[in-house]
Amino acid sequence: MDMRIKVSLMCVLSIFIVSCATTQGTSVGKSDDSGMVVLKGDDTFKNAAAGFSIKKPEGWVYLSADDMEESRNSVKFNDEEFAEYVKARANMPLVVIAKYTEPYEDLNPSIQVVIRPVGGSSEQDVEVVKLLGYVNNVLKGTFDNFKVIEKPEGVKVSGIKSAYSKTTYTVQTQYGASFDVMSRMYIVPKGRFYYLVSMSGPQSGDDISEEEFKEALKTIRIHKR
Repeated sequence: MDMRIKVSLMCVLSIFIVSCATTQGTSVGKSDDSGMVVLKGDDTFKNAAAGFSIKKPEGWVYLSADDMEESRNSVKFNDEEFAEYVKARANMPLVVIAKYTEPYEDLNPSIQVVIRPVGGSSEQDVEVVKLLGYVNNVLKGTFDNFKVIEKPEGVKVSGIKSAYSKTTYTVQTQYGASFDVMSRMYIVPKGRFYYLVSMSGPQSGDDISEEEFKEALKTIRIHKR
């Protein structure tokens, strides 16, 4: 695996961090310097600079990216080298949507989006299915009980050829809590960048939220700049 793929892979993995523990969240404001806007009329998040929009499921809430820092730092990893990378270089999400307001004492179903560069100096096709396969292989040594439920495959998100996979794993926190997570990961390429969309929640019970995740996925729009 060349260095560009390794760096991209580590950036992809960073999105799993913010889906693993509860946080103290607040509602996203109307706008900020990045061009983010929440259209209150239909609960749609839109970031003009990133060319991305999504509508949250009814009754769900937006959390600020700043509030995810505590969640990221609370996760305990089997791989200490990866843990150090996450602390030093992992990016905060573009947007975070949760089923419940925080603090929430159980695993809070969430939708999170990160945008990352592919690497290299020219626009090129991103082999997203292969990249998602790399992610799954590395995660086997990162989280306990990791299993691939649905293997990486090609799908379309906002009309764009993308990759999808569903996995389960167990997350331990620094505070002794343990969560059994089911995660649906999408990688959506756009030129020299790609969007990482993670839809995560518990593996069983009323909060699996499969239908809400499917409906939110349909609302994603990748806009031309």
